[in-house]
Amino acid sequence: MQELSLRDIQMGSLEILKKIDKICREEDITYFLMYGTLIGAVRHDGFIPWDDDIDIAMPRDSYEKFLDYCRKNSDALKPLELIHFSTNDKYIYPIARLSDSSYRTEYTGVEDYGLGLFVDIYPFDGWGNTKSEGEKIEKSFYFDRLLISLAGSKEYVPSYHNSAIRSAVKYMGYKIAKKFSMSALLKKTDDKARKYKYDEAGYVGCTSWIDIAGLKLRIRKELLKPVLHKFEGYEFYIPEGYDEILKTNYGDYMQLPPEEDRIPHHKYKVFRKSN
Repeated sequence: MQELSLRDIQMGSLEILKKIDKICREEDITYFLMYGTLIGAVRHDGFIPWDDDIDIAMPRDSYEKFLDYCRKNSDALKPLELIHFSTNDKYIYPIARLSDSSYRTEYTGVEDYGLGLFVDIYPFDGWGNTKSEGEKIEKSFYFDRLLISLAGSKEYVPSYHNSAIRSAVKYMGYKIAKKFSMSALLKKTDDKARKYKYDEAGYVGCTSWIDIAGLKLRIRKELLKPVLHKFEGYEFYIPEGYDEILKTNYGDYMQLPPEEDRIPHHKYKVFRKSN
């Protein structure tokens, strides 16, 4: 198999994004470029030059509508396929991915679940109306995410920054987590997130992904009106309130990081499968 360059990965995932955009426009599904992809759109009119994936977010109702579309049209979508706990019992994350099975992605340190080249799709649920409500919701997901993270690890990796007691507790947690069904863990977390209704909250975000992944992008819902913006020569939807979203969560996002930090942040390689 031929390994893809970073630019090959970007262009391949762009093709998946174009398909997602087409489906969403035809099916009246709302999405936004989010996280590093949103920074790239605003700062570079495309990818952050060293970024190695695409992130989008959808309000929960749109997210479920998109998942249903992919399940019902799985044959027509090939070689694209939905990667989600409802379609893949080896999957290890509480978000969805649309994956191109013409490729193979090899991760470091996580169980293999048959991933190709992909776009991440994050469900946005309610995250409370006040700071205290938001903190309470955030804390409620901690142990769910910890179990998911440990269960999805390929092997136990001790942390040399932890005390012997904390390391022992983590190891015990790893052994316990491995006894759980990953799909059951993900469904439990997803069900909990769905209880916090998007339409009833003043703040929203991907509550099922916080803590372990460090994504604490809690957003005022009124900022999420979709508007079109250039990205790699095409137009995709971003939040109208992108400036407040990015400043609140990333600071001076228009300032480039130091050169030594301009590197891909994921630990995987992508290969094009032989015909």
